[in-house]
Amino acid sequence: MLAVNIFFSNAELPERSYGADCRLYVPENPKNKFINIYETLFDEFVVAHILGWWGKAVMIRNQLLLWVLSIGFELMELTFRHMLPNFNECWWDSIILDILICNWFGIWAGMHTVRYFDGKTYEWVGLSRQPSIMGKVCSPKIH
Repeated sequence: MLAVNIFFSNAELPERSYGADCRLYVPENPKNKFINIYETLFDEFVVAHILGWWGKAVMIRNQLLLWVLSIGFELMELTFRHMLPNFNECWWDSIILDILICNWFGIWAGMHTVRYFDGKTYEWVGLSRQPSIMGKVCSPKIH
């Protein structure tokens, strides 16, 4: 019931700064010396990254394009972190956790979902590589 109240309440959630302390090891913390890693791993955005990239993989169905988009989104976060404090992440959060763990798992799971249901994969190619004029006008090539 608490989760439902959080989603439907008008109260603003506190803003969390993800790039304030980028140390992996925090010796002065008595409870957990790896508190920064622990708090980042158990953040709601980990699940959001995995489910988001699973959904993108089910829709786009091309691993190369998905990886280009994954790295591009992280570069976009790096570019606009001066505007949105939520985009200000530590290097290890952006590269290791986001790209190499969460996005990879979401892409992997999404592509396996497509294969499990015998879905078709797409080859998103440029206009110059389309074999005919109709291919240039119609939807992407389906395998």
